[in-house]
Amino acid sequence: MTASGNPVTRFARQLGPGLIWAMVAIGQTHVILATYSGARFGFSLLWVVLLAHVFTYPVFEYGPRYAVATGGSLIDAYMRLPGLRVPMMLFFGVLLTTIPFIVVASLLSVTASILAAGLPQVSFNQWCVIVTVFTAALVFAGRYRGLEVICIVMSGALVLATVAAFCLDLPDPGPVLAGAFTPVIPAGSLVTLVALMRMPSDPATSIMHSVWAVKKREEWVRDGGLEKGLQKSLLDLRIGFGASLLIALIFLSLGAVVLHPRGVDLEGVDLAVKLSQVYTETVGAWTFPLFIGVAFVAIWGSYYANADGLPRMVEQLWNSVRGRSGESERPSLRIGYTIAILLGGLLLATTLERPLFLVLLAVSAGLIAYPLVYLLNIYAVTRLIDERFRPSRLNLLIAYLGVVYAIVGVTLLVLVRVLGFWN
Repeated sequence: MTASGNPVTRFARQLGPGLIWAMVAIGQTHVILATYSGARFGFSLLWVVLLAHVFTYPVFEYGPRYAVATGGSLIDAYMRLPGLRVPMMLFFGVLLTTIPFIVVASLLSVTASILAAGLPQVSFNQWCVIVTVFTAALVFAGRYRGLEVICIVMSGALVLATVAAFCLDLPDPGPVLAGAFTPVIPAGSLVTLVALMRMPSDPATSIMHSVWAVKKREEWVRDGGLEKGLQKSLLDLRIGFGASLLIALIFLSLGAVVLHPRGVDLEGVDLAVKLSQVYTETVGAWTFPLFIGVAFVAIWGSYYANADGLPRMVEQLWNSVRGRSGESERPSLRIGYTIAILLGGLLLATTLERPLFLVLLAVSAGLIAYPLVYLLNIYAVTRLIDERFRPSRLNLLIAYLGVVYAIVGVTLLVLVRVLGFWN
């Protein structure tokens, strides 16, 4: 069966997992973290954003590369590691019982902040409870499928509004070039620097990306075979990755141009009100309700995706330990884990009432798994697939440099976050 439609339609049909990955990435790391970096430190940390995208690219590419070559996900690859199955299960088990609570809490805090900005008659903590109950109901009812399209569309609307705001208030090229090519660490910036090193997205999304790629694989290889399918999968990711880098630069620029000169501090439950100034002071006051609407759906979509996807990952790992495949007919583990992370996230969000702090903590914590996931993905595409599908030497060189980069990030995370050095 040959592809039908005009060239633009055929091109659009081969896209998918990479764009979904980009929408996930353009959540708290871009909307919140990049904007905060610009608002607090101007363009001084722009070089970190660039390095993060360069050194982490291969870790995300290896998901679709393995999926097209084998028809399996990276989880299948991890299960094939000789002698490391049990230690790896323990490692991921520890991660899945700690970090997800912080991630869910950070996304819930930002979502509640956005809603409190739009409808201040309801308090921040009340919105946290409402969002938690509403999301839990959708997760357990399994009624979210139609809303996925809405989330992607609204995320796209947020991106378009952000690009428009950027074009209406372009930065001076001098500070941009200095921030991009002159590594500077401003006083008090190490916590932010460590968090930026985890851009563009959590390494675990490479696993989810490989799962999405498996579903798209048949369409990719239908016309042209596996080699052509691999090219399509990599183009799909590179478009999404390029969008991620572009949007990160734009959000940082808006923070530097609009918020930094005004000394805006993004801390507090009124985070969304302060973020809205990026749009209201460049495009116009009429954009405030538009920002609230699209930002809510974009961030809440990520909150839901974690509430729905993380328990499924836990269940899949548990089934792998027991030698089973697929989802359980009575997924009691998934249900229990969903309740646990939602209630844990609610407790953290309402107790701390510090959305920005939780975002910085959640993003930084993602560095813990980076070196291991990177090494596992490298092993998968150099040992477990046919040679014709393996990455180039230059690609692998960047990957190994990325491992070093990730280790540096973890070291800084421990020194700055755990031991309290320098900051």
